[in-house]
Amino acid sequence: MIIPNVFGPFGQPYYNSVIATFSHQLTHNEEPRVDVDAQLKLIYVDDLVKIIHDTINNKVSNKRIQTAVYRGN
Repeated sequence: MIIPNVFGPFGQPYYNSVIATFSHQLTHNEEPRVDVDAQLKLIYVDDLVKIIHDTINNKVSNKRIQTAVYRGN
């Protein structure tokens, strides 16, 4: 299973979440750096947990994880 960029509670800036890092930088008067200006596929942690749970319980088979695509302004 390939897990895309997960966001939600307990994301740690500079550790496990580009969203948490970007948000932290904005709220702490830092200038975020964007290395590649592109769409970013995201998935909320609760949605990911449900998909994993359902997969383990054989409720889902061969299903790709659908992610929201952030489209910057």
